[in-house]
Amino acid sequence: MKTYLVIWEIGTVSIFTVKDKTELIRMMNACLKVCTVEPGYFRSNFLKPGNKIVKQNIIPDYEGTAVRKGEEIMDAYDNKQPGDIKKGAKVMLDVLTGALGREIPKRLILGSDAFSLVKGKCEETIKILDEWKEVSVSTDIDEK
Repeated sequence: MKTYLVIWEIGTVSIFTVKDKTELIRMMNACLKVCTVEPGYFRSNFLKPGNKIVKQNIIPDYEGTAVRKGEEIMDAYDNKQPGDIKKGAKVMLDVLTGALGREIPKRLILGSDAFSLVKGKCEETIKILDEWKEVSVSTDIDEK
């Protein structure tokens, strides 16, 4: 019997914790397949005006804040998301059921926008590692 644990990652605040837990679960139980799904933006009805709560009693002091700017970005991005939700769901199902004939990955990045973002972050991390290698490895004990 196959057992799967899928962790769907939403938001950036929880990313580090979710990834750490995924790694820990994989290390502790080799029989359990764990995959963190990291989706990009998928076009759906989620951002449609009829699906949002209408704001009441708006406090003027909050105008221009990060929250309001985030709302404006979401409004502008509605119906411009690059991901096809049906394709994303099919790929996720195919990957997690083994239909593609490949090992289930630790992380599944879905969408061209997510791919570019994660790849860019990895390249930035490699650059930092290379720039600081001499300092990073200088802390080892000097064996004689």
